Amino acid sequence: MAIRFDNARAVLFDGQANTLRVLRETLTIIGFRKIVAHQSLDAVRLAVADAAPELLILDLDDEREAVCETMRDIRLRQLGQNPFLVIIGTTWDGDKKSVSGVLNAGADDLLLKPLSVDFVQGRLMNQVDQRKPFVATPTYIGPDRRTLRAGKAGEIPLLEVPNTLQNCVGDGPAMSREALEAAAAKAYRGVGVQQAARFAVQVRAVAERLADPTAKDEGQVRVPTLEQLGTMLERLRSQFEAQAFGDLIVLLDSAGDLIKQFADKTLSAKQIEVLRLHGEGILATLRSNDELPAVAADDEQAGDAAPEAERKVAHA
Repeated sequence: MAIRFDNARAVLFDGQANTLRVLRETLTIIGFRKIVAHQSLDAVRLAVADAAPELLILDLDDEREAVCETMRDIRLRQLGQNPFLVIIGTTWDGDKKSVSGVLNAGADDLLLKPLSVDFVQGRLMNQVDQRKPFVATPTYIGPDRRTLRAGKAGEIPLLEVPNTLQNCVGDGPAMSREALEAAAAKAYRGVGVQQAARFAVQVRAVAERLADPTAKDEGQVRVPTLEQLGTMLERLRSQFEAQAFGDLIVLLDSAGDLIKQFADKTLSAKQIEVLRLHGEGILATLRSNDELPAVAADDEQAGDAAPEAERKVAHA
């Protein structure tokens, strides 16, 4: 497939004028012609919302936390209309903790500076030809970076999401903007369903652990606390409401009320069973609605609640 980047819209951010200029020149050499470059992250957020780019490259050295928040906002569809656009970070800092934090925010890739034309072009080609499928948990939406585990692989279902960068750079027929938006909406609905299913299984796991506190976690699976469940629910609530999940919202709100009510208390067997039944009810609601994407089997939903444990972070 012949690749031409002249139709792809790129938005760039770097607080340093010099490195921003170098990055822009690098993309121009590669073939990009529609480039918007900013030293202000606020301006970048406006550009993402207004210009609907196919590529976003964000430097992390000056405003790491704010940049990671921007990445998360995009993946959660709280910024812009395309939660699946290609997002790449750049940094001088190859520290493992820093790298992990950026990738946990949902970035497709992280490039260590200094950057060369060949290096950047090669990584962009990876996003065009070999972009990773996405996974969705209550705390993470982004590329799947898990490695195979002993005895089981693919515990969390993979989601195929539209690749708008690939769509506009190849020599084949491109999908219309309307078709891409429809594909993105369908994929994001799948994200919401898998997040809800994941949350439901974690609710059930917490109930089972409360019923038998002596049970040990299996392998890398860690059962969250009630407090962690509450945090997951807070992150999920606005997404489900925006997608009008109806009966699911009622069950989630009821589960949230129980979690708040049960926090820091010793629960009776009846209360534990009520909590477990909420998890079962959420899964049953998802599986009974033919309009929703398929929900994975229970054993495919098992796993660690924390994205750091779900995925082996690969060094850029």
